[in-house]
Amino acid sequence: MFARILVGFDGSASAAHALHVACRLAADGGPGDVVALAVVPASRAETAGDRQRAADATRADLERRYAEALAGVTVTTAQLRLVEGSRAAETIATYAEDHGFDLVVLGRHGNEGTLHPHVGHIAETLVRNERLAILLAAEPR
Repeated sequence: MFARILVGFDGSASAAHALHVACRLAADGGPGDVVALAVVPASRAETAGDRQRAADATRADLERRYAEALAGVTVTTAQLRLVEGSRAAETIATYAEDHGFDLVVLGRHGNEGTLHPHVGHIAETLVRNERLAILLAAEPR
């Protein structure tokens, strides 16, 4: 049903669950394309070397968490993409629109949103985007 699925990935358990949901959707609908997008904030370190080390550490942590998240998935065509950005919701929306994704899957962690006490601000912002199909993947309790 969905040929291209984008998953907002921040390394959290909620994002790992969203990745699993996206992989199942892609498998159910045939050979779907799943991309986990991690938005890496720019470091505020003083020196260029410190900024690079901070970025490398963040990237390595996200790559490790991504590999851990996929450990339970038997068949997947998922790929991890790391992009730098200061506003995760806007970066995810722009990436999804620019690269022709049919669906954006997000975990719903967080408690800073007003839409629902357990929907984070990034998920809330993206749900309000009228140009994207959004699926909030709630973890089973």
